[in-house]
Amino acid sequence: MQVLIYQKKKNIWWIGVGLMAKAPIHAAAKYNKGSIKTTTLQYCRTSYTSTIRALQYSHSRARQYQKNPSMLIVTMPSTPGAGLLPSATKEADEIRHSLRNFITVETLEMPTAKCVLHALPRYSIAHFACHGVSSTNPADSHLLLLKGTGDVDNLRVKDIATLKLSTARLAYLSACSTASSLSLCLVDEVTHIVSSFHIAGFTNVIGTLWPAQDEACQHMATDFYSMLSKTDNVAISYRHAIFGLMKLKPSQPMYWAPFIHFGA
Repeated sequence: MQVLIYQKKKNIWWIGVGLMAKAPIHAAAKYNKGSIKTTTLQYCRTSYTSTIRALQYSHSRARQYQKNPSMLIVTMPSTPGAGLLPSATKEADEIRHSLRNFITVETLEMPTAKCVLHALPRYSIAHFACHGVSSTNPADSHLLLLKGTGDVDNLRVKDIATLKLSTARLAYLSACSTASSLSLCLVDEVTHIVSSFHIAGFTNVIGTLWPAQDEACQHMATDFYSMLSKTDNVAISYRHAIFGLMKLKPSQPMYWAPFIHFGA
């Protein structure tokens, strides 16, 4: 495991190696009688990256955002063959409310993968409230969308990674296991849905290490964008939001710890 520390900004970037790539390092804490006594998040803003070079590239692009930023929200409140996501629509509504004076927001409900791939270059922020699937072959990991026929459509890692998005800033994946790879042989490659959005050009990506509860996704996203509208800082907004989740269920890290920040 490699640790990069920038003292001035009090930021730490984790680079997981081997099985540590699957560990929620940001959630390290000392417990006392079932409650959190101290946690890593109290002392720093913690993020992940795949390599030092990838982090340097993200920082080099940090000022290339659109002058008039816009946001795409993709929602899948229902998906054939998968559980309902009753909070997805409410999550989108609350995001629009939080950002109403900050950014132009457009929504695609139950779109095709082709439609999303075509739309992404027009936006600096993309938010997905849907199901995520991690596959043994990381290139086939995907977000579940919907074909025009009513069948499930897959927005796959290998399709996302081919995009070249010059002004993309943030991809927020409010979905399960988007930062997870099932292949132990390829775990050092850091190939998953989150990293594919990073490769496509998004300098910041919010994702999950394991399946997250629908309610937790909604709370996390609402608090994150509320703070983003005030600070315009992804790392600070992520830290604020995950602290909010932690306060709801401090003794249940499976509830609040899956969410990670990846990138600059």
